[in-house]
Amino acid sequence: MGYTSDAVKYLKKVEKFCPDNLNVKYKLGIVLSDSDPEQAISYLSQLFEKIPQNIDYGVYCSALMKAANIADLDNRPTVAKYYRNKIHSVDLFVKRKVIYRNDLDILIRKLRVKKIFYTYPIKISYKISNVSDSDITHLDADFVLCNNEEPVETVTLTLATRNKPLLIGNYDDNEYSIKFKKTIFTKKELSNYTVKIYAYKDDKFKTLVFENKIPQKSILKSE
Repeated sequence: MGYTSDAVKYLKKVEKFCPDNLNVKYKLGIVLSDSDPEQAISYLSQLFEKIPQNIDYGVYCSALMKAANIADLDNRPTVAKYYRNKIHSVDLFVKRKVIYRNDLDILIRKLRVKKIFYTYPIKISYKISNVSDSDITHLDADFVLCNNEEPVETVTLTLATRNKPLLIGNYDDNEYSIKFKKTIFTKKELSNYTVKIYAYKDDKFKTLVFENKIPQKSILKSE
């Protein structure tokens, strides 16, 4: 609403009661990025080390650039140089280590739950496209089958390698098929299941990029 000082005041009160709440710290970093970029950096830098996949890279780098400009005006050239070098190192780190949710466009091409001898094995084909600003040369993904949010089975696939990258604008050939071994016995039980996809360049920084429920209408009768 434009009341930046009020937002900072109330967020800092919340921070006193919840000092380990990363969401509060992130909101402070966002709000302060215009009014006090150096203080914003103190928040965003901590979070970027812990959860870089959840931090707005653009806001962080914008705060670093503003802080560098302020340092120049204050005749602190060494500090200004540090902030500008930090932008470069953050950029390299993101390209090598981090995947963001909006870097990928994911669609379900086929979802079959075919009844075979009174069980319902799940098969899903996903189309995964690179909609980021650069080719992705290394990417893995965990496809996690969850029962009421509890993980019960994980299938891991490599989505991109140096020899077979995910290219920008290539929407045709990137289809990946998953088959879960979990035995499901009834349609009612099937409605409790969800598939979550966690993509990552580095397994320390996994990003939830997609999730879908298993609809009962996907069930096919056995032939």
